[in-house]
Amino acid sequence: MLLARIDAPDTPPGARGVSLFLVPNVLPDGRKNDVEVVSLNKKMGHRALPNCAWTLGQSTGGAVGYLVGEPHQGLQAMFLMMNAMRIEVGLSAAAVGKRGLNESLLYAEQREQGGKRIVEYTDVKRMLLLQKAYTEGGFALAMHAATLHQRKSDGDAEAGASLDAIVEIVKSWPSEFCLEANKWAIQVLGGAGYVRDYPVEQLYRDNRLNMIHEGTAGIHALTLLGRKAPRGAAAPLLASVLEAGAAAEAEAERLVAGGAAAEGTAVLREGAQALRRAAGRAEQVTAFLTRPIRASGASGDGPDAAVALSHAHDYLGLMGHTLVAATWVRLATAAAPRHAAAGGVDGFYAGKLQTALFFLRHELTKTEAMAALMLSADATVHDMRSDWF
Repeated sequence: MLLARIDAPDTPPGARGVSLFLVPNVLPDGRKNDVEVVSLNKKMGHRALPNCAWTLGQSTGGAVGYLVGEPHQGLQAMFLMMNAMRIEVGLSAAAVGKRGLNESLLYAEQREQGGKRIVEYTDVKRMLLLQKAYTEGGFALAMHAATLHQRKSDGDAEAGASLDAIVEIVKSWPSEFCLEANKWAIQVLGGAGYVRDYPVEQLYRDNRLNMIHEGTAGIHALTLLGRKAPRGAAAPLLASVLEAGAAAEAEAERLVAGGAAAEGTAVLREGAQALRRAAGRAEQVTAFLTRPIRASGASGDGPDAAVALSHAHDYLGLMGHTLVAATWVRLATAAAPRHAAAGGVDGFYAGKLQTALFFLRHELTKTEAMAALMLSADATVHDMRSDWF
C-alpha cells in the first residue's frame, strides 16, 4: 500500500490531495506488475522480517495501483491502520523486553559468584526489577490499548477518545523503556551478555528498531503536545489515572473490612496517593505548556510556543510514566485480593505488588524533576544553535 496523488484538476494541493492505493506484485490477470525490488536493507535487528528498497514503473513506465477508500482521503485511511500498528509495535517492544527478563533471570538463578547465586545480590535484583517494571507495565498498557481499539471498532466513542489520548504513549513508551530493559538484561549476564552464545544481545538489536517503527518518539511527542494536548486530549488520560487510584483505594477499604493483611492494602493506598499527586503535576504541566501553543505566540506567564514544543519529548516521558504508574496500580489492585486469599505466600502476586511499589517509588518520582524542568520554561534546547555542534 502506498500514498500518492491522483493526477486530476480537482485534486486538492498538499496533504489534502493524497490518496491511498494498493499496488500488488502480481495483477489479477496473472501479469507481473511493474514493481521491482532494488535491494534488501541490511538491518541491525529484525532480520527475519526483511524490508527493501523498491521502484515503480521502471520497465513499462507505470505500475498499476487500486484506489483504497475515497479519493483524497489517503492520510485518514492510513491513520486508521496506523493506530493498530502502533499498538502492535508497543506490544512487540514489551514482549521482546520480557524475553530479555526471562533470559537474564534464568542466568541469574543459575550463575554463582561469591558462594551464592547472583540473583541474591541487591544490584542484580535492581536490574531485574527494572526489567519487570518496564516490560510488564508496558505489556499491560498495550493490552489495555488493544481493548480500547476493539471497543472503538465496535462503535464506542468514549473508548475511541481514550485511545486517541494514549496511542502515542502506547507506541513510544514501551519502545524506549523496554529497550532499556534489554540493556539491563545484557548487564545481568555481564561478559556473557554481549556475545552470541546467549540471545540477549540479539534481543537488544531487535528491540532497537521499535523506537523508529511507525513513527519516531520525537514525532509522536510533537503530535501529543503540539496537536492533541491543546485540544484537551490529556483530560481522558488523567481521568483514567485518577480512576485507577480511586479503584485501588476502594479495594484497600474492602480488604481491610474483610480482615485482610496490611501488606497489599498499604501498596494500594500508597499507589492511590501517588497517582493523585502525579495527575496533578501532569495537569499543571499540560496547562502551562499548551497555553502558548493554543495562542500560537508568546504568553506573559509561560514559555512561547517554540520553547514549549522543545519540551515535547520531556512531556511524552512525563505522561508515559504517569500512565504506566496507573497501569501498575491497576495490576496491584487485581493482585492484592488474590495475594490475601493465598495467605500472602503466592510469589506471583507478591511480585506484582512489590514491582508496583518499585515503580511508584523509583520511577514515578522521576516525574517530579521532569515537571519542574518544564514548568521553569527552560529554553536550553531551543536556544542551541545548529552551528554550535
